Amino acid sequence: MSSLISIVIPIYNLEAYLAPCLSSIQNQTYTNWEAICVNDGSSDRSGEVVRRFAADDPRFRYVEQKNGGVSAARNAGLSLVKGEYVCFVDGDDLLHKQFLEFAMQSIGDYDLIAADLKRVYSQQIDMPDLACPPCRALDFATFYHLRDGLDANQIGKSACCKLYRKAFACTYLFPEGVSHNEDMCYLGMVLSLHPRIGLLDIPMYFYYERASSATHDAFSPAYYSSVEAFDVLCGFLRDKNDPYLSGHAMQTLFINIFRTRSDSIGTPYKKQTFRDCNRLGRKWFAAFLRNPTVPLKTRLLFSAFFFSNRCYEFARIHVDPTMKQYYRDKRKKNRS
Repeated sequence: MSSLISIVIPIYNLEAYLAPCLSSIQNQTYTNWEAICVNDGSSDRSGEVVRRFAADDPRFRYVEQKNGGVSAARNAGLSLVKGEYVCFVDGDDLLHKQFLEFAMQSIGDYDLIAADLKRVYSQQIDMPDLACPPCRALDFATFYHLRDGLDANQIGKSACCKLYRKAFACTYLFPEGVSHNEDMCYLGMVLSLHPRIGLLDIPMYFYYERASSATHDAFSPAYYSSVEAFDVLCGFLRDKNDPYLSGHAMQTLFINIFRTRSDSIGTPYKKQTFRDCNRLGRKWFAAFLRNPTVPLKTRLLFSAFFFSNRCYEFARIHVDPTMKQYYRDKRKKNRS
């Protein structure tokens, strides 16, 4: 008998986008799955959409809770999984119809199977039949830095597009109260368990880019949450005796500090954002400098960036000259 896969789907005000996502799960060629759909206090009719699917297909399980954020919704789903394997899908994204089939064919001695993501701008996409590619083993560094074609995103930074053994998916929870980078914090915790990772190097998860998504929002204090996520991860890793993973977590913490401070320029939140970011940076600065896995050049550059945001801006301008006008406009806005 085939193993059960539990698919956790957090839902918040996705009435207009949810049906294609659930259909992509219902159409999976691997059929032994349960979809735990957690309605995180939606004010629209998202719940009705799920209940319609559940009425026709008992593999869909519907759960309601008060709004607590995406992490709280995923954690609620994790507490209910019955399967031997776990998969996360966001309620407006799509799974290729053969994803679960290929992941189960490939899991073998692996603990985590990752597949490529593809950014799409419509939920109406073709999903032709594919041949299962060979699964190749990845170490942590390759997994974490592997590009997935999303330009700014990476396979090792999303909880989705993966199949986990339950023991690895359910050992730790997503950080609640964190609205940005909660995926990376959770993945860092999972990676501390040293899972054996396999890659299916083919697009099987379709990330739906909506105009109203968080990536298009103007700067708000919630962006500081991306720094808090890595503060949580660094604290979690402090006693794990894994300097390599800790080094990457601290590097990413400081990268988010630099970006968040810089993006707050020209907004009413600049002073508070700089104050909060600097507080967390000082908290981890000494440990970052002592970490032997972080290259000396990186430690020196990040030290300069931390104590002088202008140095960070100059570095960004050197890489992308269009940033010069970006910073000029933001400072002009700040003076007006």
